[in-house]
Amino acid sequence: MTLAAAAARDEITGIIFAASLDKPDRFISNIVGECADRPTYALGLVSMLTDQLKGLQHDMRDNGEA
Repeated sequence: MTLAAAAARDEITGIIFAASLDKPDRFISNIVGECADRPTYALGLVSMLTDQLKGLQHDMRDNGEA
C-alpha cells in the first residue's frame, strides 16, 4: 500500500524488487525506471537491503530461530 500511494503521488522514479511466490524456491525479480538507468545507484540500494537482511538474520540467530 505504501508503494501504491507513493506511485499515485508520482514519487516513485524506479523500483528494484524480488518477490517470493507461493511455490517453494520460486521467485520473480525486476529492475525498472531510474534504477535500471542508474545501475551504480541501484547497486547501492540493493546493498542497503542486504545490510537490513543481515540484521534480520542476526536477530533471528540471537533468538534461536535460524
